[in-house]
Amino acid sequence: MSGRVALFDLRLVSRNKGFLMRFFSALTLPRLRLSSLLMKLALITAVMTITVLTVQTAFDHREKRALIAQQTLTRSTDVTSWLAAQVSGLITRNDATAVQHLSADVMAAIEPEGRGALVVDRDMTVLFASDDLGADLGEMSALAERTIATRAAALSEDGLAIAFPAVSAADGTILGAVVTTWSNEAVMATVLAKERLSYALAVLMFVVTMALVLTYVWLELSRPTMRLGRAMQKMAKQQYDIDIPYVNRKDEIGDIARKLDEFRVALSKAKAAQRESAFKSAAFQSSAAPIMMVDEAQRVIFANAACETLLNDLMPELKSVWPAAAQGAWVGANLGALPAAAA
Repeated sequence: MSGRVALFDLRLVSRNKGFLMRFFSALTLPRLRLSSLLMKLALITAVMTITVLTVQTAFDHREKRALIAQQTLTRSTDVTSWLAAQVSGLITRNDATAVQHLSADVMAAIEPEGRGALVVDRDMTVLFASDDLGADLGEMSALAERTIATRAAALSEDGLAIAFPAVSAADGTILGAVVTTWSNEAVMATVLAKERLSYALAVLMFVVTMALVLTYVWLELSRPTMRLGRAMQKMAKQQYDIDIPYVNRKDEIGDIARKLDEFRVALSKAKAAQRESAFKSAAFQSSAAPIMMVDEAQRVIFANAACETLLNDLMPELKSVWPAAAQGAWVGANLGALPAAAA
């Protein structure tokens, strides 16, 4: 009898398992891809964010350098032209001491952007020169000579040195030249410090945002799909008395869950129908041999007429060892209640 039950169960599994496993495999592969998709999403988002941030930073940095250079040129033009106008009157009065004092005061006021100044007369006699001009002195002298020769302002190639002629207010003659040199380093250092702070805050916000996004994707996509996969594994083992999660969700996960639940119900009904059909088949019912079938819990799920007649005839003896036995109520009876010796 146990051999027949095992054969029947094996046939039932073989009929359902092929289709069930195909369905299970079709839905498991997206789950596996979704697990890797989580990491791909993080990587792609990180690369895109870093790329956009890098490009934007490069453009912003270049624009800021250009703006600072323009502001430096404007300030150097204003300061140098004003100093040249003031120095021209002092040169006219041959007051070299006043030229030195005025030039020193102006340079002190424009530090640290202003690096140094050179004041010469039209004979290129130095009336004032800042300390530590070093290699800049040659370039500044050349600018002064060009300014005196052309009677116009002159600018170095890097735009950080500018010369203006000192012109007599009375007759417009060239009295000398004033040259100043400038630096963007201090301003750029301040700008870079602010940029580093902004970048640090941006990176922090990026990390926090990525953590929130990945957490959301994990909770709303990856984990639900994994739970549905575990439900399908149970269904593959013919465990149909389970609850499919997320059937109440209104998104794609809910659609998959509802379809899976419909499939579970259909398989459960098909299994029950096949078992009932097998139990009621003519081969069992009309058999002259007593036949009984029990499930995994040792409960009687089928007894043909010959078996019931035999059990009814044996009721007096059965009652002595199986008090729970009831004549005519064999389906549903628990064989596990029999004493071990009697079994």
